[in-house]
Parts: sequence; C-alpha cells; structure tokens
Amino acid sequence: MITNPLFLKRVQLEEKEFSAHPHILAGPLPSNPLEWHFTIRGQKGTIYEGGLYHGVVYLGEKYPFTAPDILFMTVR
Repeated sequence: MITNPLFLKRVQLEEKEFSAHPHILAGPLPSNPLEWHFTIRGQKGTIYEGGLYHGVVYLGEKYPFTAPDILFMTVR
C-alpha cells in the first residue's frame, strides 16, 4: 500500500489532468496504483490519424522523485 502523501497527491493531480485531455485515456490499475495503462488516439491530420496506441507506465515507489518507466505496446 502506498502511504507517501506526495505520491498520492501527484498521482491524483495527473489523473485529473489526463481525464481532461481529448486524445488520451490513462489511469492506474485499481489493484496497483504504481501501474498505469494509457491509450493515445492519433490526431487528425497527422500520420498517426485513426490509430490507437497503447502503453504502460510503471511508477516507482519514489515517484515523483524518480522517473517512471514507459512501455509502448503498439507497434507502428
């Protein structure tokens, strides 16, 4: 269980920011707040238009003081 108040505050802020973005759907797994899944919709007028790109973000226990690991699962 995560008890670091800085981690919890930062993750809540980021989840709120992502929910306002029209081309990104992202959020932590209910069972593991250190693992986020995301989908990015390719924007109109770009070579990515119409595509859906999925990935995973792994946050360390020391986040936001350490960088997350990001894995794109969709190959373009």
